[in-house]
Amino acid sequence: MYPVAPIKRMSILERRPGDDRDYFSRHWHQIHGGMVSRMPFLYAYVQNHIVEEFSLPHPGFPGDGLVEQLWRNTAQMQRGYNSPVVRDLIADEVNYLGHGSNYAILASAPLQEALEGAKLVVALRHGGDVDLADAVMASADGDAVLRDDVIATIAKPNFLPVPPHPADMFLHMWFADDEAASAAGRQIGQALAALPFNPRAAIALWRVTTRTIVKPG
Repeated sequence: MYPVAPIKRMSILERRPGDDRDYFSRHWHQIHGGMVSRMPFLYAYVQNHIVEEFSLPHPGFPGDGLVEQLWRNTAQMQRGYNSPVVRDLIADEVNYLGHGSNYAILASAPLQEALEGAKLVVALRHGGDVDLADAVMASADGDAVLRDDVIATIAKPNFLPVPPHPADMFLHMWFADDEAASAAGRQIGQALAALPFNPRAAIALWRVTTRTIVKPG
């Protein structure tokens, strides 16, 4: 577990059409991750590689990976994203990324590693039914649960005019091992299936493997 910084950014990443998830994960981790680590002032950076998706009755979010970044303050984040490194990052995205959606989060906890495949992540758009967020939270299970509420959705300029996928909340759940996480994912999926259906809502439930790229110094 790494100390908390007050500014958090998350992203949902989608692989290019025609690429498989293994290629996406390799390039993202082995090449793009090292490039991101050169961003000045980046406090912490974790990649969540999606290894299992759970079927839900609501529409979901397309995704192959989720980014978590921490920054000490907005000034340092702005300097990081205006550094020359970002030009290289944008140029490399076309080599593995089909689309991406960015989200600003008011950080409330440190970034946390997980054992291989032993973490679940829920992405939620409640469609105006704010009680749905509480119901999803009540269905969550795990040795630790973190709720990240989205305060802003940020478009990735190189993927416009396709807009980002709007989301209102992310849940992170950690487990003792991958089997426990997979079993919990099925149980949570059943619980979510029993919730009232909201046609404006979207929910995705993924099991992920984390890769820590930048640890706080």
